[in-house]
Amino acid sequence: LTHGVAVIYAQGTNDARALNGSGRNPWQYMTEKDKFVEFDFTTTYKIYKNLSADFSLAYVIEDFEKQGSATGSFAKRAKKYDNGWGIGAQIKYAF
Repeated sequence: LTHGVAVIYAQGTNDARALNGSGRNPWQYMTEKDKFVEFDFTTTYKIYKNLSADFSLAYVIEDFEKQGSATGSFAKRAKKYDNGWGIGAQIKYAF
């Protein structure tokens, strides 16, 4: 039985001012003020020599820029995304 933990941090590098007149939607990429942190926990149980079962749990905390008017593209993006989570299970056979 083994366990793994991972913490991932990401921050955007795009300038939000570049959107002006470009026709691009801001939720398609991350701006300088956008960031998120992800926490992953994985457990692996070795059933046989080449067969194992993995169980994982992940949680993402988003901090996207929420400026602009209530009908602006930044407000739409803020409503579209929220903190998220995920669980998974898989059986692996290695040969």
